[in-house]
Amino acid sequence: MTWFETKGTITYFETWAIAECPKDIMNYYGHWVYRTHHVKLNKPKFGSHISIIRGEDVDPERKIRFWGKYAHQPLTFAYSNEMGHNAEHYWLPVYSREMERLRTELGLPKDPPFGFHLTLGRIPH
Repeated sequence: MTWFETKGTITYFETWAIAECPKDIMNYYGHWVYRTHHVKLNKPKFGSHISIIRGEDVDPERKIRFWGKYAHQPLTFAYSNEMGHNAEHYWLPVYSREMERLRTELGLPKDPPFGFHLTLGRIPH
């Protein structure tokens, strides 16, 4: 497994926080999914992204204090070249101390329920 480091930009929605990622990562690995598995992935709703917070309950006091704190700021993350997949999606594993810090400031566990991952796309059915 090889790890690569790059940057993303944090964006907040009502109950979600994501890191917008370079599109070339999603496009490159999506190309290899098609070449090796003959599957043309549907692009994710938020484009090339990492879900940091996915509608999880955040303590209201912490939300007032910290929600949006890092909006539009760059953050560094590392992603693996080993794609994961299930019956619905393809993704790349991700590691980021900055994402962990964002979650813990809001009183959430440092790792999200499905782990940090860069979504490559949805498998069409």
